[in-house]
This record gives sequence, C-alpha cells and structure tokens, in this order.
Amino acid sequence: MKDEVFIEVILDIPRERSLEVTPLLDNGILEKMTGYFEVLYEEGLRSDRSVMKLYFPAGYSMARWDLESLLLSIGFDDYVIAESSVNRQNYMEAYKEHYEPLRLSEHFGVVPNWHRGTPKESEFVAQFSDGFIPLYLDPGLAFGTGRHATTQMMVQFIDAHCFEGKTVLDAGCGSGILALAALKKGAKYATGFDIDGNAVNASRENLLENGIAPDRFEILEGGWDLPQIQSRRYDVILANITMNIFVEYRRIIDGLNCDRLVVSGVLEEARDAFMRLFGESWNCHEQKTDDGWILLDLHRQEH
Repeated sequence: MKDEVFIEVILDIPRERSLEVTPLLDNGILEKMTGYFEVLYEEGLRSDRSVMKLYFPAGYSMARWDLESLLLSIGFDDYVIAESSVNRQNYMEAYKEHYEPLRLSEHFGVVPNWHRGTPKESEFVAQFSDGFIPLYLDPGLAFGTGRHATTQMMVQFIDAHCFEGKTVLDAGCGSGILALAALKKGAKYATGFDIDGNAVNASRENLLENGIAPDRFEILEGGWDLPQIQSRRYDVILANITMNIFVEYRRIIDGLNCDRLVVSGVLEEARDAFMRLFGESWNCHEQKTDDGWILLDLHRQEH
C-alpha cells in the first residue's frame, strides 16, 4: 500500500475561478480521480493564482484529458496543467502539509488527526471561548476538509440548530464531516452515502476515530437510487451537492420520506432555477450566502 503509485496532475488557474472547480471535484465529476487538495501555503505561490493537485490511478492515461475537458466545458481558457507520478506516501505527506486546524463555526473546529493532542491543537482550542466541539478528520483520499464555503455553511447550520434525537441523511458524505457534526450535536442516527469508495472508507474511519458508536451510523457506497436510502425515514437531509445532481435526481429526492432538506453546493445565481425545480413541494425557511454560494433550509409543504 505504501508503494502504491498515483498520477499527480497539477492545475494552475486564476484564484477567483477556483470556486467554480472545487465543488465539481468534491462531487466526483472526474470519476477516476482518487483525491485532490488545493495548495494553500507554498513559497512563491502567487496571490492571484490557485494551484490544485489532483490524483488518479497509475496507468490511467486520460487524466490530463479528463481535466482539460472539464475546464473547457465550463469556459476556462487561462490554465496550466503539469503531470507526473507520485507514490502514496509522498501524496499523504503533501496533503498533510496543507491541512491545518480550521474553525468552522461558533463551536465546531476541524482538527487533522495528526495534530490531535499536540500543542498545535491546544493553541487552536484557545480560540473557542464558549465551548469547543472537535471534528477530528483524516480525509485520506476522500473529499471534505471543511475549507469550502458550502461545507462551512452546512456546519454552521448544524451548530445553530437542534439535532438532538434526530435521524440524518448525509448525501455525498465525502469525509463524513456533516454526519459527524450532526451526531456530535446529539443526532440519534446518521446515514451517509457516496459514489466514491474512498469516501465511504474515510467516513467510517473518521466517525469511529471521533468516538461515534458503530450502531449510530451507516455509510453506504452508491447514490440517491440506493434502496436503503429510499426506504428510510429521515428528520433532516443534508445535501452539499451541485446543481446538476439536484436536476438529475429531483424526483427521487422529492419522493424521500423526509420533511426537511438543507441544501448547499448551489450558486447564488442558480437559486431561482433551483426553486423552480423544488418550489412546488418545498418552502424555503432560511437562506444564507457565502462566497457566491447559497444554503437553503427547505421544509416540505403541507397538503
């Protein structure tokens, strides 16, 4: 496992346009991609540019083409791509260099597992004057470090609302960060699903690492059409996914046995289009925006 080799594709794009790319990557638009991270601190890194490192299985010859096709499809023409090979150990060390403790809300903060119990964690905890709820995470080859605005808005929503005794569905769970936050706020049970097997494994490990009992959660590999997803009752669905997924699975989402749907991953400019899709069945009770993204708290209409 330590000697496993990946293709590393380095993408250099204008910083202001990186927000168009990250949610697509987070939602698995590049099916063969096994992981990525954004370089946040590096000597010589220009303030107006964003550098991302994407990883694909060794021997996959279309990695660069897949990425270029994605960029062209969303109107990019200012980008630089480089490609090389890297072993698993170097990949893990690289993303650890760029993954620091991060405050997400009044009480929640992400602490990478390798900083747990260290002076860096103690220094970080000192920021919280009104109680600290740690989210110990090791994304591994999954997604969900908490740095994206859509994730942060979701965690802030969880922090600000009562989840005591509730059953939760975390759609496209990534690292499991939303299910974890809900469970730490007192949710009775969380179901998560993701099409990426790496995310499924990372979510399970992260929940256990945080002391969540195995009988309080289930993480499934697959999508909205999983029979287990459609057969259960939920108090809240947490869906940090992109607009195209909502469009594709609207009927399934509409038909789930749940009266509250919390959505992020949708751009502000797409709000009206989203509500045209779901407005016949759902009312918006709360709205929040951050960095061009929107969070909607939807309640099912009574008939």
